[in-house]
Amino acid sequence: MSERPYLTPLDLKLLRQLARHPNLSVACRLAGIGRDQGQYRLRRLARLYGHPVASTRRGGGGVGGTRLNRWGLRLLEQDPRTRRRGPESRLTGVFHRGPPPTLRTLRGLSLAVGFLRAEGERVRVEVDPEAILLAPLRFPSSARNVLVGVLTRLHAQGPLRRIVSVRVGRETLNVAVTPAAVSELRLRPGRRIYLYLKATAVKPLAPPRLPLRPRTGRAGHLRSASS
Repeated sequence: MSERPYLTPLDLKLLRQLARHPNLSVACRLAGIGRDQGQYRLRRLARLYGHPVASTRRGGGGVGGTRLNRWGLRLLEQDPRTRRRGPESRLTGVFHRGPPPTLRTLRGLSLAVGFLRAEGERVRVEVDPEAILLAPLRFPSSARNVLVGVLTRLHAQGPLRRIVSVRVGRETLNVAVTPAAVSELRLRPGRRIYLYLKATAVKPLAPPRLPLRPRTGRAGHLRSASS
């Protein structure tokens, strides 16, 4: 599939509504366009990408309707305007210079980190849920943090994103995955799972504290603000 930005804001709005409501008339109304225009936009996208992005199924009793197929869902997943942030995992710990530099959280979790602070400084960090990789087994990886935990919660965040909460020791980390990953990895509460996280994905929430002592020149005099 081409990754050129063929999706206009109105195309994106229509596809989002179709992902939530598998009915073209309803999706067009919520997108603020007419049904004819909606059909035109779906045909245009099919020509541009070489694949239909939606499938129409006729029938009553809730069987019929127009819904996004795998090509349409991929369009939404790949578009950066669709990606949602949060909920980031927020942790508080004490910094140790190492090597390697680590943060020992107040609940006993040790994480390799990609920043420097004063030895023993208390630091609050966040971890982007997109930065964590889940796997059912351990495998060789460049990630400095390989953790094992138990899945405690799984909930939807829009039609294309699932948030998995994993208990690691006494801490909880949130991980963003696709619905396909939930199915392929058989994610469910109580499942034991591995988490892979690069040190650079652990971000401090505040800049380093300024030195407690003013810097001095060679003669011991205070440096001026212009020096």
